[in-house]
Amino acid sequence: MLRDNYTAAEMIPIRLLMSITIISAIMLLAFVGFQRIDTTTEMQRFEDELVILRSELSLLCETGESRDIRDPYAPSGSTRVFSFHIPSSLSTLSFGSYPWASSSIDQYDSDISSGIFYQTTQGETKALWCDSSIIFRKGIYQDSRWMVSDETPNFTFSESATLTVTFEKVYDTASTVIIIY
Repeated sequence: MLRDNYTAAEMIPIRLLMSITIISAIMLLAFVGFQRIDTTTEMQRFEDELVILRSELSLLCETGESRDIRDPYAPSGSTRVFSFHIPSSLSTLSFGSYPWASSSIDQYDSDISSGIFYQTTQGETKALWCDSSIIFRKGIYQDSRWMVSDETPNFTFSESATLTVTFEKVYDTASTVIIIY
């Protein structure tokens, strides 16, 4: 009888260690699962915000007034100010250009300039296509007004943050574009 109690006493620390290991494994799996759900939910919320933005910009192009960018005294064009959260699972967001394009692709042609492109940290690239009447260009502040940037015409953002941008409808020589600043 004494021998059985001695063996049982030796098994208590081993059983305790096994129980702690199993509980830790279950908690680790739950933690990883919650992180994936959180990342998926955050990305879905971001994509929903982009769909809302696309509809707002379509409405801006259809009903908004354009500012003549060549006239320094022209009144402001119709604008939309939009805020959205860029999730940490996103590495790059680009309006009107495909920054991952090979040099053989003209990334400023009219098809690409109407798209919103984003890439996840896992390398998955997605596109949200807008109406072909929407042409995105980066805006720069010059001579007390916003102009189209000739040096870097695309608006690309690559940080996780809450981003507030202004979209303005302007008339530039031969076409109507949306400048982003």
